[in-house]
Amino acid sequence: MHTAAIHKKSLQAMEAYGIKVDYKGLSWDTLRDNIQAYIKGMNFSYKGSLQQECTYANQMAAFESMEESGTITLEYSGTK
Repeated sequence: MHTAAIHKKSLQAMEAYGIKVDYKGLSWDTLRDNIQAYIKGMNFSYKGSLQQECTYANQMAAFESMEESGTITLEYSGTK
């Protein structure tokens, strides 16, 4: 919605320079639907890339230690 506000401000600036703009208003439903579709698409692509790069384990885990290199060691204990 921030981008939509920036575009509205640009339209107002254009009018100040003598450019006639026929502003017909804003459709909140269209704006909301497009933002939601964009977010769903981003989430889908993130999920797809994670599935390719990660191995999923349906197990409970706890942090055991963190080494100097920044590597985290996990201790798995059975399935959830």
